[in-house]
Amino acid sequence: MGRGFYQKKEAEQVECPYCKGELKPGRTTYTANRHGYHLLLDDTPAWVCQQCGEPVFEERAVEAIQRLLTTVDAGVQLARQNVAAGGER
Repeated sequence: MGRGFYQKKEAEQVECPYCKGELKPGRTTYTANRHGYHLLLDDTPAWVCQQCGEPVFEERAVEAIQRLLTTVDAGVQLARQNVAAGGER
């Protein structure tokens, strides 16, 4: 999902790692299903294949998503602990 997942064919043309179609900058929806929750991020910047539609995320987008997931994981864990303790803090 980061650098190295696409191959530059020409100065501005980027190749899809899956079907070898052309990737162009765009926006897509990122979804994660983990640890009992579902996260949906609309309008996420990505390189989008013009042939198969597969998104490829740049390293900085992946890092931001990973930080967000770490924060959400911690929040979900805290909420579960509060529920298990009967809502006490």
